[in-house]
Amino acid sequence: MKRNLLLILLSVALAACSSPTSSLDADDQASSISGMMTAVASKKGDSAFGDPMGQPAEVCNDANFRPFSYTLWAGQSNDAGTVTVSTDGEMLFVAYDTNETADLEEVHVYVFTDAADVPERRPAPGQAPYKAENLNADTYTVSIPLSDLLEAGEILCDQTFYVLAHAALTMDESGSDDNAGETAYSGGNNNPGNGAWFYVSEYANFCDCQTRNCVAEGDLLAGQYNDIGTLTVSKDGDDLVVTYTLDEGAGELGELAIYVFTDPSDLTGDRPNPGHAPYKVGTDLLNGASSYSVRIPLADFGEACPLYIVAKTTVNGETTYGGLLGETGINVGAPGPWWYYLTLDCCS
Repeated sequence: MKRNLLLILLSVALAACSSPTSSLDADDQASSISGMMTAVASKKGDSAFGDPMGQPAEVCNDANFRPFSYTLWAGQSNDAGTVTVSTDGEMLFVAYDTNETADLEEVHVYVFTDAADVPERRPAPGQAPYKAENLNADTYTVSIPLSDLLEAGEILCDQTFYVLAHAALTMDESGSDDNAGETAYSGGNNNPGNGAWFYVSEYANFCDCQTRNCVAEGDLLAGQYNDIGTLTVSKDGDDLVVTYTLDEGAGELGELAIYVFTDPSDLTGDRPNPGHAPYKVGTDLLNGASSYSVRIPLADFGEACPLYIVAKTTVNGETTYGGLLGETGINVGAPGPWWYYLTLDCCS
């Protein structure tokens, strides 16, 4: 009887200490990853150093994107320099810059675009897809093509990049060994707390400059593939401005026909009929021009964003559309009428 009573008491105690498993969907994880990681780290007694969201640069770069800087923490809590994450619209840059306490021996970078994919345990640095070794340098920049990270059609400015920027440190050229031999990560304050420590830098809100200076640029593509100029779409006050500019010697602009869509589902199927375009400029007004701007009231589209612009002209008898070769083409290289479009995704 005593043995049975003991077993019953043990069973009750175990049941009371256990908790049901739970799961978060990707959206919940994306919104709570920093808070969740901080809570776990604090519970374990780990130091909560740094800011996973980083410090925004005071000015944007030449490509009109804002870099963010993060402390490079050695041994979890020692300041060893900075890591700056930035983009130019085609590449993601992870730039290490150590202070006088150490130099870089190796760097290893993982990048995730979904919070649900961020590992709970430290991933092996040596298996990182982007790395450099035998550096013995103060600074080093890892360059990552955005095409490695984003699917076709994904909007860059909608993304948050979760960057695991690891460094193995060595003695500084000055002779200081304060952080030599240490493991270092950028970011901070969000250590998952399972196994070896690591931090995650969250790179987001890097397009805020573009909401003030909103512009998208593509090529003028004649006969599907021939780049003969530039199509620029921008916001100017209360107007959407669509500007055609031909390269020198390319010829003269024919009739301009412009559609502006607010629903990406309209960017499928047959080419929109140029004759039915709501915004047109005839050759009589163009008068042989090689560059021309069309102003369209933004009020026509309410608060819709992004905007998808289908801009057509004719140059030397060739049908010409504005867009990005290989990225925004519809039916290019296939039977049926081809066409391109350009996306303005910073129209707020």
